[in-house]
Amino acid sequence: MRKFALIALLGLEFSHAMTLEQSIALALANSTQLERLEYQEALHADKQSAAAQARYGSFDLSVQLEKHNLPRTLAPLTPSTISPNIASTTEPMSIGVNYSVLLFSGYAEQSEIDMEELAQKSVASLRKLTKEQIVFNVKSLYFSALATQKKEEAQSEFVLWLEDFASLSQEELALGRRSELDILRITSTLAAQKAQLEALKARSQTLLATLQSYTQEPIETLEEVGMKAYERALIGDIATLERLQSFDTQSDIIAQRVRKQESRFYPKVSLNAYYGQNFGYNDSTNPQSGDFEHQEIWHVNFKLGYNLFDFGAKDAASQALQKEMLQTGTHKEEARRSLVLELATIEAKAESLQAQKEAKEEEERLLDKSVAIESLRLEHGAVSMSDFLELKAKHALVVASIIELEYEQMKLSAQQEYVLEKGVKSEN
Repeated sequence: MRKFALIALLGLEFSHAMTLEQSIALALANSTQLERLEYQEALHADKQSAAAQARYGSFDLSVQLEKHNLPRTLAPLTPSTISPNIASTTEPMSIGVNYSVLLFSGYAEQSEIDMEELAQKSVASLRKLTKEQIVFNVKSLYFSALATQKKEEAQSEFVLWLEDFASLSQEELALGRRSELDILRITSTLAAQKAQLEALKARSQTLLATLQSYTQEPIETLEEVGMKAYERALIGDIATLERLQSFDTQSDIIAQRVRKQESRFYPKVSLNAYYGQNFGYNDSTNPQSGDFEHQEIWHVNFKLGYNLFDFGAKDAASQALQKEMLQTGTHKEEARRSLVLELATIEAKAESLQAQKEAKEEEERLLDKSVAIESLRLEHGAVSMSDFLELKAKHALVVASIIELEYEQMKLSAQQEYVLEKGVKSEN
């Protein structure tokens, strides 16, 4: 109910443009992965509760109706109680309550409880990491879509300028100031730039559709986000990261499996108790034929069982689990090294992007001056139309590159947050 209320509230807010925060909230609210993990976490909680309650044993009601060809006594007979006056019937009935409990199982039951608790913890950890993954995916898509929209706007402005320039050149052609070849070059450039604009529109629609698959809400356009430069985060101790600690949880689960396996080396002690009544009508061979008789019955039974020899099956199973635990430790070290490498890669890429951005910004500044100068030269016939249009196209390409680099930096910040598990600001 809470999820639907959140979706309805957000739906009122993004009627015009969807924000990054709304995209993330909707993606988390509509994620079937998170919903499945929530159910799985609850399932392990129920299993843990069931395993804990099973330690106390169970009471069972027993009702039995029988038909025999020969009379049966209502009470088990011993030699000292054999007598013709003992109640007997060919249709004995009984009702009673049986209680059975495993008193000692070599700690197998406690291991089962602990395993379910650890499994619940493992799923909770996976759910947190899944949230981080969803937030990172949404941010990456959002920034890519926003960058494409900004490039589309810049490209549209360039196309409009080309159209105006083409109209002006047509007028100048009539006055003899432009040649047919100039018009042809302008028209060719305009067609190429329009094709580029359509490609950007198609990419924008694709990215929005992909983002919509997360939000499950229609998206027409995105709200701009405040641009900020990449900042290196304080890494701290990566051993505290959930994705590494999850390996420790898996090791703990295997340790409990080892403990449960080793319980097979211990004896098993169980208790079984029964209290009930046997009753029925005395058969025709009995001196009290036709009388309804009943007999109180109870018994208590303690049982001990111990496996003497199984040809090494218990030892082999325990050794296999020990190897599995060592393997988990190796996987954790591989994951730790991968995280260190990814963080170093992000840092190196951030430095490269910043250097590229500064170079492109300087190039744009110089191209602005060049376009202004070449525009005057074109008016005086000192530069060819082909060279001038090439310069304008280069300027438009540099502008698009700067936009792309800015949003790549934003995506890099999102990736750093994801690796350091800082993308999810609060529990949703």
